[in-house]
Amino acid sequence: MIALALFTLQLSAQKKEHKHNHATQHNKRNISPEDMATLQTKKMTLALDLTTGQQTKVKALMLENAKKRKDMMVARKSNKENNENKKLTQKQRLQIANTRLDNKIATKAKMKAILDKDQYSKYEKLQQRMAMKHKKRGRKKSK
Repeated sequence: MIALALFTLQLSAQKKEHKHNHATQHNKRNISPEDMATLQTKKMTLALDLTTGQQTKVKALMLENAKKRKDMMVARKSNKENNENKKLTQKQRLQIANTRLDNKIATKAKMKAILDKDQYSKYEKLQQRMAMKHKKRGRKKSK
């Protein structure tokens, strides 16, 4: 009887956590690219101890990336609405993946030019940590 109660309690806790994550993701979609760039720049300033000159350059880069992501999200949404129940072809998925990787490579090169060696090393570690976090979250969703 106690085991059943504990199992039920754990399930309800997981459902609440999922609802919170969904709400947070929904709120992130509604943030303007300018606000998102500002938030990301402030987080990076705290993590990497950026100078004011670096902050300006990083903010411009983050704004450019945020606008690209927002445009891609709008395009995906309109494509999804226009092509109900049609999945992307393999060629389309490959094109999207290539575009995403090209953007990452360009961002990485620009960040390397903006940051000094120590800051860039920290930046790389942060990026790896974020990638692992996203992989873990992806596995949780698939279960």
